[in-house]
Amino acid sequence: MWPPATATPLTSSPQETYTYLAGRGYGYGPVFTGLKTAWREGRHIYAEVELPEQAHADAARFTLHPALLDASLHAMLINPERDSESEATLLPFAWSGLTIHATGATSLRVHLTLQSDDYSDITLHITDPTGRPVLTADSLHMRAATARQLNTTSASASLHHLAWPALPETRNAGITEEPVLWHVNADAVSGSVPERARALTHTALEQVQR
Repeated sequence: MWPPATATPLTSSPQETYTYLAGRGYGYGPVFTGLKTAWREGRHIYAEVELPEQAHADAARFTLHPALLDASLHAMLINPERDSESEATLLPFAWSGLTIHATGATSLRVHLTLQSDDYSDITLHITDPTGRPVLTADSLHMRAATARQLNTTSASASLHHLAWPALPETRNAGITEEPVLWHVNADAVSGSVPERARALTHTALEQVQR
């Protein structure tokens, strides 16, 4: 039976669901608001998700559309008993035992099983609306992130920075040779275009290094 008769509804409407999730720190664009309805029975969460109409044409481009996969996890975030301004935001971190059984889905039935009280570990069994398997996962580990961590988007937070150190003038370094010019002749290399480009690049690199 879908959903189980003893399961309790978690949602009343998609609009109310995503208003609630926005208050929890989850801001989703229009393609990612695919959760339609959800229920819960103990540690088991059931949900129905569907890609918005404007994304249906893209479903065939993916093994499983990322927006549909993401929406499959939204139901586990609905728990008013745990709702507080200080609660961290849970984000998918590590998958284990992931199997894809079918591709090109636009709507899904989702069965999540909570393996821990803090919602950090779950198993997934996802099917199409007829019950045929689409995706199963032995484990998905979630990691908590604070709003401050998620909002760290300034340039100062980047791990990579561009620097332009000044080089000494060649005259001060005692170098008096005239600049060396060379020409790399593409006709001197045989093979396909990618093979020739690779060979010529190596030739130029050797000259520069020498």
